[in-house]
Amino acid sequence: MSLNHLHTLFDTRQAIVALETPVTERKRVLQILSQLAKQHNLPLYFWNIGYSKLQQVDDSSNLNNSNIPCKSGLEWLFNNPTIPGVFAFESVISSTGTIAPETRIILSNLAYSFPISHAPKFIICLESYVELPSDLLPLIPVVYNSLPNISQVESFIVSKSNFTSHLKANPQLLEPFVRACLGLPLGELEILFTRLLRLCCNLEELIDGVLSYKKSKLKNQGVEFLSEPDVPQAAGLDLLEDILERAAVLLKPEAKKHNLSFPKGMILWGAPGTGKSLSAKLAA
Repeated sequence: MSLNHLHTLFDTRQAIVALETPVTERKRVLQILSQLAKQHNLPLYFWNIGYSKLQQVDDSSNLNNSNIPCKSGLEWLFNNPTIPGVFAFESVISSTGTIAPETRIILSNLAYSFPISHAPKFIICLESYVELPSDLLPLIPVVYNSLPNISQVESFIVSKSNFTSHLKANPQLLEPFVRACLGLPLGELEILFTRLLRLCCNLEELIDGVLSYKKSKLKNQGVEFLSEPDVPQAAGLDLLEDILERAAVLLKPEAKKHNLSFPKGMILWGAPGTGKSLSAKLAA
């Protein structure tokens, strides 16, 4: 399920929902939850372990200290059944992917007690990664905040006034700009653009900056990058070059309109020293 399904879950009085979303999307998620809370005439509260009180979310998705002490997270919710509201609690299920036994018990108790509570209560557990045990899956639906698609990224870029004049002068750079931004949440792109705009003078530098950021992020996750080959091209591999040229066309947006998918890969087979590794590096 996606963020669009939260409306249905609220309307059916689903007591507790786990929402897998990057931390950088907190403000956007709170904006959506604020609208849902308004529809049900309920206050919206936010909490994580860094706060000693519940934070009440205002119409601009800003956090304001409430007078309600809270230090125990999910346990506090179970021990305070008379306070109505929508509660967005961050990183309360698991920080390592493994759920502690006491957390599993509290979650199941909340799932059963909230629907019969006299005070209307909904809890959204905001987690960077969610993997619920099988016994909790029937009780707690998991909602995913998916990465933006091509059209969403393009709309986001075009909406930025900082890029308007640059895109008018260089409209051909919009496609590579969008491609460079794919794979990053919109909230993270917002933060990244703010940082890069102070360092970059034009769109080409900005695109390079986004790609460098993605590369460094992947390196932190254990992905290794090969250095640039020391030759510009491999000679005598006309068939391979033709295949790669046709594959590159499938990266264009027009290919998607015709339901053409990018190949998953190819096998290079041959005797040692015939250029397989070099060709693979050049293709990459």
